[in-house]
Amino acid sequence: MKSNKALRILGLRVIPTDHGGFETFVEHLALYITKNAGIYVRRLYA
Repeated sequence: MKSNKALRILGLRVIPTDHGGFETFVEHLALYITKNAGIYVRRLYA
């Protein structure tokens, strides 16, 4: 049975970032996921 897993990144204002540590981490994480997994966005937010 295939499980559906979700990752939500909340609180990020902009990419590329010019802010502190958490925003930088989220930017790198999002780029890694985009290259190595996949990104699915609800049509409302695309």
